[in-house]
Amino acid sequence: MALEQMDIDSSIPTSSQGASSSDNFDVSKLSTELVRYFLFKQCERIPIKRTDILKDVLFNNRKGFDQVMQEAQKDLRSIYGIEVVTIPRDRNDQSTNERSKASAADKRYIMLNTLEDQNTISNPHQMEEYGLLTIILAIIFMTGGIIKETELLERLQSILGHDKRKPHYLFGNISKKLNQFVKEMYLNKKLEGHDCIVEYSWGERSEVEVNKLEILNFVSDLMDVTPESWTSQYQQATQE
Repeated sequence: MALEQMDIDSSIPTSSQGASSSDNFDVSKLSTELVRYFLFKQCERIPIKRTDILKDVLFNNRKGFDQVMQEAQKDLRSIYGIEVVTIPRDRNDQSTNERSKASAADKRYIMLNTLEDQNTISNPHQMEEYGLLTIILAIIFMTGGIIKETELLERLQSILGHDKRKPHYLFGNISKKLNQFVKEMYLNKKLEGHDCIVEYSWGERSEVEVNKLEILNFVSDLMDVTPESWTSQYQQATQE
């Protein structure tokens, strides 16, 4: 669904434009502003932080967050066909207590288009990025869910038929694209071992947005085999 980009400075209130007292807390007005905020941010394709919503829309009024968010989600769903999904940050490097304390503040939100034409991509640049992302996710999925950066780049070089030391004629700098997908939470990137080996896996956003069975069908069509031929991957994809 195409959305016209709006001027956020004129359409979204900031903490300097209003008071934070409960007397000025208008749920209906703020939920409308939050809807506009989500629609604007959808153009950027980057997960929206809870802390940014509090700062940019709610004047740091935490007590009213849940009520305003519920109203905004209802309007986004009924009017625009957009479902807001919560994605907590991966906290594998923290203790349980630390994760509990940070979970609320670290929440991020993405928007899923629930309309029938949700998979239609009209922007050629987005089509190219989606194609590259699909290939990367397929490689990771078919190699057990995690892959070293060196191996991923070698496999991409083989599939795309280009020199990994040079920009691809269609996708550009592959390393920059990987970092972009990490920022958008389509990929997770972490360092392992004393040698700080870089590894990639599916990001939280991919787990929500991407259907593993469709990825498996994509690979099977390329290899001219049935999806059931990949026993482990087929079981995982059909158990979603």
